[in-house]
Amino acid sequence: ETLNIVLAIDKQTVSFKGYTLGKIHKQRLCLTNKANGLRRMHIIPPQGGMFKIRYKKKGNLMPGFTVKIIVEFCSDQYQHYEDFIRIHCEGCQNIVIPLYAFPVLDLSHIPSEIHFPETPICKQVYHVLSLKSGIPVDFSFVVHYEGHPSISVSPTSGLVPGYGSSDIKVVFCPTEYVTARATFRVTITSQYDQPTHTCTVFGVSKPGLERDMVVEEAGGSEALKSAEVRKYFTST
Repeated sequence: ETLNIVLAIDKQTVSFKGYTLGKIHKQRLCLTNKANGLRRMHIIPPQGGMFKIRYKKKGNLMPGFTVKIIVEFCSDQYQHYEDFIRIHCEGCQNIVIPLYAFPVLDLSHIPSEIHFPETPICKQVYHVLSLKSGIPVDFSFVVHYEGHPSISVSPTSGLVPGYGSSDIKVVFCPTEYVTARATFRVTITSQYDQPTHTCTVFGVSKPGLERDMVVEEAGGSEALKSAEVRKYFTST
């Protein structure tokens, strides 16, 4: 009999992505007997000491019944951990469920889109993204970019130091009237699962913006309408 006929597992792996030192983190893993008859299972716990499991031991597992395993993880150090739960089940091949725990860099504050204000030709606007590590762990990253040449992203790689930060600068500097679009992807290469965050950038340059800037610099009333734009501009 094959695994999917005999035993249903709700998770192929158990991962603790980011953890707090000294705190016991828990996840639940369910094993269900899908076969028509009774099945005997032998669950071998992880051996490394950082992961522990708790479950109610049963003899033969009846059809449709489930064993609920609580997987616990606790550590006093930031590093990558890996272990396994092994399950020997009557009537199918042995099962190995990997367990992982590792520190992560928070990317939740990075936007999925950046919309620059309308920008005159040869003027520059920019947006700075700050990657921050709130733990004593360094994270390396790479940036992959594709899109219109009036939009640039730098650096293409870098290091976020433990308890520190590293900036990524996105610049829009049109040399012609254009509606520009670009996409860049930030990948945390030193993190175990190497997560990638994608951001799409939009920029527009059109006729008349240069005149608006002259009016603004002259202190005309129209300058007030451009207050939101003004804060973005830097000299080229």
